[in-house]
Amino acid sequence: MVFLVSITVTRGIIRSIENRDELEVSQLTVKVTKLLRHSTEDSLSSTFTPDSESNSVVASGSDEQVSVNVALHCGVRHGTGEFVFMARQKLGDLALSCAPRLEDWVSVVRKINKEGTAHCVLRS
Repeated sequence: MVFLVSITVTRGIIRSIENRDELEVSQLTVKVTKLLRHSTEDSLSSTFTPDSESNSVVASGSDEQVSVNVALHCGVRHGTGEFVFMARQKLGDLALSCAPRLEDWVSVVRKINKEGTAHCVLRS
């Protein structure tokens, strides 16, 4: 049996946070400012392929939004500024892996690209 895992990395701004106590998650609505990567991983071969047929990022005019779930116990708070959201699809919903502030991400990327220690090409 082959399972496909959707990976999404996007820059964005938190629009709203809704705590869903019955599901034990906080649901973030994120305004996408730049889609950095959206791919599908074949769990058997661990290869990534671009996913052009995605229902995870929804276009509404020029305003793209994505909903991302975070465990309720994490205590997500509304933050100002732009973030880099990294999420995997779990049970049909995107689940947040991490979300550093854009300026922190850019600083780390510059440092490891300069040192040559990045495992892959990093861009933001």
